[in-house]
Amino acid sequence: MILNVLLVRAPVITEVASNPLIETSGEFIEIFNPDINPVIIEGYSVTDGDALDFLIPWDESLHGTFPHAGMVLGTDTIPAEGFALLFELDYAGDGCYDIPPGTVILTTGDHALCNGLSASSDPVTLFDAGGTADSNAVSTYGTPVPSDIWEERDDDGLDGIPFDPGENITVERYPWSSPDTEGAWFAGPEGGTPGAHAQAPPDTLNISCDSLWTVPVDPLPGQPFEILARFTCWGNVSPSSGTITIFLDAEGDSIPDAGETLAQYPATSLQPGASMTFSAFTSLEQGWYLPSALSEVPEDEYPQDDFRSVPVAVGGGIDPVVTEVMCNPLDEDRGEYIEIHFPGPGIFPLCGCRFTDGDAVDIIVPWDQLPLTDPDAVYSEYLPGGFYGVVLDPEYVSGMQEYDLADSTYVFTVGNTTIGNGLTGNDPITLYDFEGTAQANVMSTYGTPLLNDDPLMCDDDGLDGIPFDPGEFHSVERKSHELPDEEYCWAVSPEGGTPGGPAVFFDTLDVSVDAILIEPDTLQPGQPVQISTVVRNTGTATAAGIELTVFLDSDADSLPQPNEILLSPVMDSLLPGLEDTISVTVTGPEEGYYLAAARVYLPGDSDPDNDFANRSFRTGDGVPVIITEVLCNPENEDTDEFVEVHYPGPGVFDVTGCSFTDGDALDWLQTWDQGLGTINDPEAVISPYLPAGTYAVILDSEYPQGTQPYDLPSGTRVLTTGNTTLGDGLTGTDPVTLYGHEGTSISSIMSTYGTPLLNDDPLLCDDDGLDGIPFDPGEGLSVHRIDPALPDAEENWFAPPTGPTPGGPPPFFQEGMNACGLLLDCFPPMGHGGKETDLMAEFVNTGTDTIPSGTMQVLFFADIDQSGTPAQGELIDSFLCGALAPGDSLVADCGWTAPEGTVELISVSACPGDSFPQDDTLRCTWNLAGPVVVNEIMYAPAPGEPEWIEILNRSEVPVEITGWTTEDSKDRVVFCQDSMVLQPDSFALIVPDPDEFLQFWPQVTCPLLQPSSWPVLNNTTQSGEEWADIIIIRDSQTQSIDYVPYDDDWGASQGASLERIDPDQPGFPETNWTGCSTTATPGETNSCSGGGEGPGRYLHYFPDPFSPDGDGMDDVLTIEMHFGHSENEVTLEVYNVQGRLILRLLDRETCGPSRTVFWDGTGEGGSRLPVGRYIIYLSSRAEDTREYREDCGVVVLARRL
Repeated sequence: MILNVLLVRAPVITEVASNPLIETSGEFIEIFNPDINPVIIEGYSVTDGDALDFLIPWDESLHGTFPHAGMVLGTDTIPAEGFALLFELDYAGDGCYDIPPGTVILTTGDHALCNGLSASSDPVTLFDAGGTADSNAVSTYGTPVPSDIWEERDDDGLDGIPFDPGENITVERYPWSSPDTEGAWFAGPEGGTPGAHAQAPPDTLNISCDSLWTVPVDPLPGQPFEILARFTCWGNVSPSSGTITIFLDAEGDSIPDAGETLAQYPATSLQPGASMTFSAFTSLEQGWYLPSALSEVPEDEYPQDDFRSVPVAVGGGIDPVVTEVMCNPLDEDRGEYIEIHFPGPGIFPLCGCRFTDGDAVDIIVPWDQLPLTDPDAVYSEYLPGGFYGVVLDPEYVSGMQEYDLADSTYVFTVGNTTIGNGLTGNDPITLYDFEGTAQANVMSTYGTPLLNDDPLMCDDDGLDGIPFDPGEFHSVERKSHELPDEEYCWAVSPEGGTPGGPAVFFDTLDVSVDAILIEPDTLQPGQPVQISTVVRNTGTATAAGIELTVFLDSDADSLPQPNEILLSPVMDSLLPGLEDTISVTVTGPEEGYYLAAARVYLPGDSDPDNDFANRSFRTGDGVPVIITEVLCNPENEDTDEFVEVHYPGPGVFDVTGCSFTDGDALDWLQTWDQGLGTINDPEAVISPYLPAGTYAVILDSEYPQGTQPYDLPSGTRVLTTGNTTLGDGLTGTDPVTLYGHEGTSISSIMSTYGTPLLNDDPLLCDDDGLDGIPFDPGEGLSVHRIDPALPDAEENWFAPPTGPTPGGPPPFFQEGMNACGLLLDCFPPMGHGGKETDLMAEFVNTGTDTIPSGTMQVLFFADIDQSGTPAQGELIDSFLCGALAPGDSLVADCGWTAPEGTVELISVSACPGDSFPQDDTLRCTWNLAGPVVVNEIMYAPAPGEPEWIEILNRSEVPVEITGWTTEDSKDRVVFCQDSMVLQPDSFALIVPDPDEFLQFWPQVTCPLLQPSSWPVLNNTTQSGEEWADIIIIRDSQTQSIDYVPYDDDWGASQGASLERIDPDQPGFPETNWTGCSTTATPGETNSCSGGGEGPGRYLHYFPDPFSPDGDGMDDVLTIEMHFGHSENEVTLEVYNVQGRLILRLLDRETCGPSRTVFWDGTGEGGSRLPVGRYIIYLSSRAEDTREYREDCGVVVLARRL
């Protein structure tokens, strides 16, 4: 492709008759079209600095008969290499010139050229159709003052032109290609040469390159094409020597080097007045090139027209790239720059291109200021392949010139006094080609600007982190010219930038999940569905060992759980900028909405924020979200209205794009924006995703400005709207219509409250007036849907007196009386047989009628026969209750002497007339052996260190611990608020502050759980009690899972934790606890664990238990030790569970790589020891490496009964 704007040579003023044959009508201006294509001069104008005339085709029907035959009339097109003459209207009656046929005749449409040309003082300016600014001046005669105001374009007075050539004489430009300088204008013959070239002065030699073109016009890569150049001998003398050269100008210097020349011809073949066409063939790869032609004739007196070049885009060319932007320089008035790189091959004509920052449009022009002090600067209209160009502020030369340009940096500037409108960190850059500023002309961008055909609308799209301010005297650099305009491709430069050179930055490792694709578009349950993940290397180094996990995110936590994973491959190496697509095909799940997700992991990834992506999809018709509660009349009507919705599942529903109406206004749902204020409730989840079974509360956007009265259950999603009210402000007469993603027509309705009218216009969906809903339940009360699965009907809505429950199911209310059980608890929850315990049961009347006094009885039972049904013989105690109004509750308690072992406790409310006896029974378990135990307690930490509690899943299955609580003798707090599963044999730590904890225990890697407040643990025995403090772990149903009533004599000390000896034994006996043999082992196996017949680290012993009773069976404990070194200093000791030393079996003895010791169960002096648990403790130090090792275990000393 050859860009037209580059091929076109502008029309030239070649002759002016200001002192004509007939003074009143004979003035004319001759215009020559030097181009090989016709030129349309519609809208062109001329001025002499006194008046402005537009060029109009001579139309004989309007302007009179032209006095010469053979002229071209009625057209504004000048043919290729043709002439046009501009006359005033009066010339029609006084034709006095000899004009060649085929000359185009134009007129001013009035009776003068401009204001009447003055031979000695009036210069002439020819403007194009774009206007009358200096940039629109295409040709001049007489060197007028350069000005954007045409009235100021008078003679500059700096030379001898314009001049008066004498009566009846014209002024002619010779040769036509000469610039408007004094030496280019001559007095012609009498009457001039209108419509023809000027005659050469006597003995003149002038060889000019008139035109240059290619055949075909649009060359293809690798295919030969022809470059043709036409030369003319304009003078009256033939050249005696010289050459004609056709070449590819690779440097833009107009000089043919040996490696650039394609063909060379002798200039002597050119004769006066003759033209010849010379050609050369070549083939090139895709890129921009500069075919050129040059005559080199020593006698040529007019070298200014010896050369011509024309840029050609082979195969469409290759675009230059914006590679660096300096928007925050030291000198804000002069130091901004834009760096552009042309990758090549060839050479790119950068001058004439434009760019915008969204505020102004600049044209790139050659550097026309004083040369820079930097010797590496190169000045040209072109940018060769592989080089960088820097577009500098035109005032840069008058400043400190603070940049150190790279070698051979091409320097350009702009036609304005600033770059853009003054670059800022928020300004993107759009670089255009020569032909315009529409999107079709965009070559390169920085900062992902908006796509708009109006360059002043191409501002930042706001969808990513670019553009950005890199800081003072730092630029933003594209990491490689091959990278796209995306956030990961840009980096902050070193101080001062790198103008003229490649970006300087550290290689980065970064992979991203770019997209998730779901096929087919319409999915049905049970049919195959393909989930494809597009992974891209967005770093600058090769990424190897990328771990990809594709999963169905059923809890919308963005983390893959084992039961969610569909595919987890390790990907092959991925080069920078490349992407790979990984697909997995699964069976379409049951009808519902789902959330496909993917996460990548790469060690050393510099930007983990782009490692995750998700995409919602639907199978079948999906399952709609249901309106379940509406509060239209809160105490604070300005802030506390809400609408609650529920997604029954399966899968995950994305509320993005959903909306609702109250019949008066339409609101679009959006996730809560923290810019509106902070939601204080720690249970609130800011997310657009509703996992199956969850609730979302749509709050007024002004909710934070009130008292925030609602206590949201864990996992409640918080949404809002873009307005300051819900709907038009909810009232008791407003129904609510909830729409899905598809729109607001009837077919898009998911759920309603209040049986609204069905209409495709949401503002016409008001109450149908056919039933008792919607209704106003009274101040502070909400309307609840009884059953989400039932339709929007009057009988499915009620207003309980207990008030709103945003984020949770409705309170259970029955018509009539209903004594509903809330809680049954016993304290202590565990212990030995014979322990005195307290039982407590709480019941509430969830009915609509008062339970009369004396009609309700609370009974306590111990299910001794394990039948699950209370029997009269199992009754512990009973109580007769007073009156209980709707919504009121009561607590009944009694004492109980607990037996040994596990017993289920039952409490029942017996109430004649109870409308729903199914909820009258409560249960809890005495001595429940839970799957999770308290395994280590730091209740007396070293000064400055935090307390903590370690828990252990001792079972063989994962345990969901969401909503679990811990408590001491005073406070109970939730320690796991988010969804979490504790894997088998895994630890978790309950800590006051994770960050503070890790300052002292940085090696801990297990989960750290932080309660909303910390129950401070006591260090010493409490007055009137047998313990210093108690620790109880309860599940989400308040069932006690473990109970530890520790005391200060159980073995711990300041700075040393209390360790559980055996996780499979109860936590309440002192004998199952001991002090840590070091300081503590948070998140690790306790120091007192080990031994037994199974392999330990260094210590093995058997049998366990052993019974030193002299019966010949298991009388002696065999202790085997293995050290892994040839010589060791060994100490082997026996402690009781209180941590007191009982016996030292080895005391710093030197041993080989192993040693076996026997213990008969006696203490110092052979004293007989009581039965119980004893700690075997081994410590050793290798003599060669001084490596210290220790191990310990617990053994049971027993005797026959």
